[in-house]
Amino acid sequence: MGRTKSITIINLTRFNKGKRAKVESPSPPRNIEPTKDKKKRYEELKSWAFISERKVILLFKEFDSFLNGLMQRNWTKLTDPYPKYDPNIVLEFYTNAWVEDPNDLKVKVKGKWIYYDRNAINHFLGNPLPDNVECTYQTIKNSRDEWFNERYIVEKLCIPNKSFQTGSTEHSLRIKRKDMKIVA
Repeated sequence: MGRTKSITIINLTRFNKGKRAKVESPSPPRNIEPTKDKKKRYEELKSWAFISERKVILLFKEFDSFLNGLMQRNWTKLTDPYPKYDPNIVLEFYTNAWVEDPNDLKVKVKGKWIYYDRNAINHFLGNPLPDNVECTYQTIKNSRDEWFNERYIVEKLCIPNKSFQTGSTEHSLRIKRKDMKIVA
């Protein structure tokens, strides 16, 4: 009779706390709703690179106003993202989050309904709005005169003789990165 060698398995994530967790490519769809549009959207989203944390670089004079804005809105929860996430669940959320009715912002992920309307997001942030009260963004958006001054935006962001790209309906869509001013 021979002895079997015992092998101790070491949890590497315990020793590599400072390193970014390796995210593997998503497996085939699990709970994707069976429509052609959803399957097509899933295939498009598979190539996305999900960034678990986004670096924000602030100038020294901008730090206090940025921090005060987060604290005023009670959004400090956003500055401490979850250390781990499952890219398959994120992919499933974005695939199934197909807005057909703007009043029904919910999606099914792993058999559970996830709401992502303004009340759900405000509740997550710990700052729920009372009923029939609009958030600041919605108030500005509804006052069309102030919410989008294209000339001012082009003047501040674009290099000379460049502007927004327009769609087939001549609506402003986006500014290409190569057409933007470089911040030194």
